[in-house]
Amino acid sequence: MSAVNRATKGKGNTATRRGRTTATRPARIGTVTVAWVISRDAASRVWPVAAGEGEVELRWTLDTDAGTSRCVLVDGATETLIATGTASGTVDADLINIQASTTTDEFAATLRDDRVIYARTTVLSRMGIAGGRYEVAR
Repeated sequence: MSAVNRATKGKGNTATRRGRTTATRPARIGTVTVAWVISRDAASRVWPVAAGEGEVELRWTLDTDAGTSRCVLVDGATETLIATGTASGTVDADLINIQASTTTDEFAATLRDDRVIYARTTVLSRMGIAGGRYEVAR
């Protein structure tokens, strides 16, 4: 298993960094997506995926402004919904900490400058894939 070392943020995500916040406008995180690239074989043990080659993505999208999260398995143009739930996040100086919770799964990640520093999810364990977390080597 390898993880995609990326996070994408939606518009309006001008989370104040470097510890500067104002009393009139709290730091916003907005929408963040974190994905793991997993083998087709591993995904097909738990969810239906199309026959073929290549890998699929396990993708968490969190909208911290709306308080919602969505986890999907992406196979080309096809998305299989895994779970929906709640989302929250905090800005701590130059770090963004995000969390999601569903009835069956959890997700947590720390980002700096729109890059994943640490991410973990229980979905991978439920799929029978060892690990379930990703940490960037320094």
